[in-house]
Amino acid sequence: MKSQWIGLALGVCASQAAIAASSVDSDISLDSGEKAELVLQASKGMYYRGALKSSHPVAHARLFDEDAQLVQEWIRPNEQEGEVFWLVESSQNYRLSVGGVYDDTVVKVTLKPIETRTHPQGAQPPAFLSPFVEQLYLTSQIEAQDNRHSQLDVLWQKVVDSGTPLIEPNADGSAIATFFWRGDVYGVRVFGAPYGGHSEMEQIGNTDIWYLSIQIPDGARLSYQLAPNIPQLTDADPREQRMAILATAQRDPWNTQPWMVDGESKFDVQSTFTFGDAPSDEWTKPLGAPRGEVSHYQVASKILGNERKVSLYTPHGEATLAKDAPLLIVFDGEAYLRRGPAATILDNLIYQGLIPPIRALFVNPAQKHLRGIELPPNPDYARFMAEELMPWLKARHGVDPQPKDTILSGSSYGGLGSMYIAFQYPNRFGKVLSQSGSFWWSHPNQEPQWLTREMAASPRKPITIYLNAGLFETGRSATDILETNRTLRDVLIAKGYDVTYREFASGHDAFSWRVTLADGLIALLADENKK
Repeated sequence: MKSQWIGLALGVCASQAAIAASSVDSDISLDSGEKAELVLQASKGMYYRGALKSSHPVAHARLFDEDAQLVQEWIRPNEQEGEVFWLVESSQNYRLSVGGVYDDTVVKVTLKPIETRTHPQGAQPPAFLSPFVEQLYLTSQIEAQDNRHSQLDVLWQKVVDSGTPLIEPNADGSAIATFFWRGDVYGVRVFGAPYGGHSEMEQIGNTDIWYLSIQIPDGARLSYQLAPNIPQLTDADPREQRMAILATAQRDPWNTQPWMVDGESKFDVQSTFTFGDAPSDEWTKPLGAPRGEVSHYQVASKILGNERKVSLYTPHGEATLAKDAPLLIVFDGEAYLRRGPAATILDNLIYQGLIPPIRALFVNPAQKHLRGIELPPNPDYARFMAEELMPWLKARHGVDPQPKDTILSGSSYGGLGSMYIAFQYPNRFGKVLSQSGSFWWSHPNQEPQWLTREMAASPRKPITIYLNAGLFETGRSATDILETNRTLRDVLIAKGYDVTYREFASGHDAFSWRVTLADGLIALLADENKK
């Protein structure tokens, strides 16, 4: 394996508000088994946005610091593109390492420095939801410095010992959950669930302790990250500023329940917690069930002019499975296999007799950037599913389920796409399992909830439907997941559809979806399992 070294200075800045004069626009060429390393000299406080796009899948594209510690993973193994959100934590030479899988691979690297501004310290809120936070604040007001610091350290040790978020139960079964950050920063936000997504922490007096307290109901299951020192852009549209949180969103260092979902750096790990009578996640764990097999394929589409990776799950003992056995089709398949883990969930549910033996096809976008084009209502993509993917499955694998035994499933845009495609082709897809579906969506310059209005105005189709949404998926006006799912539920019931609807104490959150997937499968396949 040989290395290709390319030196490129991003520029040295004296202050956070400075901006490097040059951007990166470079091609890295490599063959199978080769490694190329791009040397990036960057200064603390600089913020870079950009992307990597490869002509072929790569083994990796990872950023390392001078101590060979992983900073960020910019392209996952066997993928071709990745988006960059990089806030430089210290001034040094960084190495972007790219590994080749195929000959004649060209990786285009583009990075652009974006100007940022400094931040005033946040104001102290007048009231405290958490009694413990109020105690911290009162302690911070002690005049004697040595006494103040020692008492704060004693209180902080309680946070460290209990783990975060700190849970203070209420008499009615709910609780106050408080997230904390400690350090010399100009601001911190909680990113992820609860669905506010970018909730600002407040500073406690003049201390280095920051907090956010929320009320949570019994049964809450959430994952989140903390984002200190988010770059504040001087010239950027609102979406670009909102996306800048990805430059610093990382695991909560005081949380004791990490969930590694995408890689090995602190930016790839979610922090989690559950409270009270939360739905069990036992089906996501190995329970001794015989393991099914997952095989991977590339499927080309003439309709769409591209090809994509799909993965076929077949349960243990597949030889006895009829060609018309139930079929589950899952959008964003790689994420469900990796984060679910969906194959383990299917193994357990089948082994426990909660669902009949089924096959599952995990479908991925042709490229990451096409997800938002393919999954929202797209007639060509629906045609691909009905007229190309299903015939391929029959011709290649002899799989030919009845429509009533074919489930389309996904989360967010995947839930929206599942409903739309089944609505267009009920003769192919007779069941829908939607998790936090994005039913707020509409075509540009049209009223929200386009698909809901279409289904309300059309005759009922022979589709059986399972919907779920999170109690924290609210508060974002037109894109309110919870309310738009409730509206669709009401429309479907009024039209006479067979609908199962569930709400969970969760957010827009794969940590919850991996659990509620089992709930949806049991609800949709219960009758099949009695046969």
